[in-house]
Amino acid sequence: RSPFNLSSGINAEYGGLAKSHKLQIDFMNKIQEFCYDNINFLKTFHKVIFMLYHGNVLEEDAIIEWHKSAHSTRGQTEFLSQMEKMVHWLENAEEEDSDEDEE
Repeated sequence: RSPFNLSSGINAEYGGLAKSHKLQIDFMNKIQEFCYDNINFLKTFHKVIFMLYHGNVLEEDAIIEWHKSAHSTRGQTEFLSQMEKMVHWLENAEEEDSDEDEE
């Protein structure tokens, strides 16, 4: 399977951008399972998620929830480890935003 099959399958299934929180988590789980099933992509999961976050496809709340409790069990140790730095960064960014809102 090529990465192009992944994106065309996701576009067909999700109609492009993942608009709801639940769809974003489902989308991340599909990517996780794809990376797990395709050894060449095993180490790229965090890069794909980072790219989708910066492309405004995934929101920080969905990424944090995926990391805490909504991830697939397939390869979870590998993928949770890959996402540690990004999730820490997102959690700190949320705290900074709430600090700025209070001022």
